[in-house]
Amino acid sequence: MLPVSVRNIAGSTRDRAGVSLAKWLFSAATGLAILNVIVGAFRPTTVWMRLRMRNLARSVRDAGALFPAVYQRFFRRQFAFGCPAFAVALSVLWLMLSKPDLG
Repeated sequence: MLPVSVRNIAGSTRDRAGVSLAKWLFSAATGLAILNVIVGAFRPTTVWMRLRMRNLARSVRDAGALFPAVYQRFFRRQFAFGCPAFAVALSVLWLMLSKPDLG
């Protein structure tokens, strides 16, 4: 994450001649921190669910049985948790491309 943040800060400071560097850095760091907290709230849960789904899939494969209902619940939940994280990633991309005015 650090190289991405450094790249964002270094690349965008060239275009911010009218905004003081300290103000821009504070705004950029605060915005990135908020977005990272949002993603961080969803990511460990989705990873845990994917690991459980993997283990269930292995047990289904070994037993030659059908997938249990819990697998479908995990799938729907990890998809639902992944949507906000993906939206945040798209918003970071939008911020990098549009470079909105901070002043």
